[in-house]
Amino acid sequence: MQLYILVVGPILIATLGYFLPRTLFRVVLLTFQVAQTALAGYLLVIVRSEGVILQQVGGWAPVIGIALRADLLGTTMVFFTTLLYLFLFLFSVRKKYTDNMFQFLYIVIQGVTISVFLSQDIFNIYVLIEVMTIMISVLIMWKRDKQALYDGTLYLLINLFAMSFFLLGIGLLYRTLGVLNFQAMEARVAQVTDPRSLILPLSFMLTAVSLKAALMPLFSWLPHAHGTPSAPSIVSAVLSGLLVKVGIYLFIRLRDIFSAAMILDEFFLVIGAGTAVIGILLALTQRDIKLILAYSTVSQIGLIMVGLNSGITEAYWGSIFHILNHGLFKALLFLTAGAIAKEYGTKDINKIRGAIRRVPMVSIAAILAISGIIGTPFFNGAISKYLIQSGFTGVNETIIYIINFGTTLVFIKYAVMFWGNSGASRTSQPDPFVNSVTMAMGIACIVLGIAARPVIGYLFEVNVSVEGAYYADKFVAWALTVGAAIPVYYFGVRKASFFATIRQTRLSFPDMALLVTVFLASLMAWLYYTV
Repeated sequence: MQLYILVVGPILIATLGYFLPRTLFRVVLLTFQVAQTALAGYLLVIVRSEGVILQQVGGWAPVIGIALRADLLGTTMVFFTTLLYLFLFLFSVRKKYTDNMFQFLYIVIQGVTISVFLSQDIFNIYVLIEVMTIMISVLIMWKRDKQALYDGTLYLLINLFAMSFFLLGIGLLYRTLGVLNFQAMEARVAQVTDPRSLILPLSFMLTAVSLKAALMPLFSWLPHAHGTPSAPSIVSAVLSGLLVKVGIYLFIRLRDIFSAAMILDEFFLVIGAGTAVIGILLALTQRDIKLILAYSTVSQIGLIMVGLNSGITEAYWGSIFHILNHGLFKALLFLTAGAIAKEYGTKDINKIRGAIRRVPMVSIAAILAISGIIGTPFFNGAISKYLIQSGFTGVNETIIYIINFGTTLVFIKYAVMFWGNSGASRTSQPDPFVNSVTMAMGIACIVLGIAARPVIGYLFEVNVSVEGAYYADKFVAWALTVGAAIPVYYFGVRKASFFATIRQTRLSFPDMALLVTVFLASLMAWLYYTV
């Protein structure tokens, strides 16, 4: 029953609360979110102690009806979703844009996201993602200025285009296997005598999933959506911190289902490395602080994909842990970026200086998040990056070093806005909800780093050694990386004139559609050659 409540609860509360006065709706919403988070935590405890929970919607047979299944990975993602939403609701308590319609859409997206993590029917997941896409588009366009309308429309169109590929893949797969349930699909894939019969449907579905995960070269939609200037901070935070991970989650599920018939690791290892490097380069070209963070998300997604497809156990679990870590510190970075931009009246990083003096609490929280993302010792990102790097040698290890150095470069550029002369005095009163939530999330980045081993062991029932992340050589490597990145940025990156040309380049919808088609053809060719 708790699976139904987690899925349906947000939708029912959103519907009932919509008709309440705004202030009362907010109180009901916060009360519900506390209960929702507690229920998700309780579910995690039950799954951890008793094993997988499976519930059939409507009492139908597993192969016919829609099944909800809670395993450790899915349940962990559900708990993270509810906890992140709790932070975001508290952050936005005093925000004027959170009227009843905004709160309705925002909490319904939570229910839909949880449904994706629990659903075992691939067609049901397609429907859920389509619903999610439409609602997110509305939130991106919430303030209805010209740029927001353009970005929201572009997000909607390219995602609908990609998901049409996903639907076509489902149809072809159903024709071949005769089932849509994950467990039944995995069993029948293992019995397929001609694996090449699965290439076309899998390629269609993975192309759509790769776009949702913002992989190279399909990530062009992400900065438009996550970094659109007028989108509320909590929209950008949930997009970058959580919803882009839906694509990674579906990739993991599809890869597991089809692992008996074909191996995807080499293809997506290359794609992940390329995504990480290109994301760094594009982040370095930006002046808008939200776009810097958006392109950094692209890079971090690439790093996660490298670990997932490495074939190394430690790197795989490092990537799983990094999904949670990135969700935490990137959501925090978007929240603090919104608060800083509001205070200064601009998102241009060249016009923001001395934020540590003007908005001290928010700035300290942002610095904690930066410490996490660049892998500062004792922070959560240091542990997940250490695990991802474990076992890599030669060229692959060099790629990891390049990605880590590039990430540090990006946030050396980002951190310049905290120092210097702040100019005018503070223009607004500190918001206690904003300060408290951002500091709590920043402290969580440290706690997850210090307690990484028991956390990973509890969440995923794996025993990985993280002690090496605390060795002296890791401290030295981190210090050398930061020490090298500072002069490289100030005397190299900052003066590079060609970055302005790259910054002004924007792909249109036809360009993005063409790239989707090219990716599909490339994946099909690779699978045909290797299967």
